[in-house]
Amino acid sequence: MSSISKVIVFFIVIILLACGILWYFNQPEANPNVNVQSQDISSEQQTADNSKSAPLDNSDESIDNDLSTIDNQLKTLDSDVKNIDSGINDVPVSQAE
Repeated sequence: MSSISKVIVFFIVIILLACGILWYFNQPEANPNVNVQSQDISSEQQTADNSKSAPLDNSDESIDNDLSTIDNQLKTLDSDVKNIDSGINDVPVSQAE
């Protein structure tokens, strides 16, 4: 066998192997009831989540309140980042007795 034919056979084997792996992972599960039950549960959870949602408040006061809360959280985050940076840039102290 020439080297070109060996390379062609090698690529054919790799392609067949890849197709087999794809076919294997795309097979449906052996127990189809498991998928149906999980779909039913997830749709029930979505319905329950939608029914519990709070009414939307789009007033200017509500938006200003939300923005104020976000600003406070960002200030806290900035303070945390500064503390982390100071901890990283901390210079070790000599431990001599």
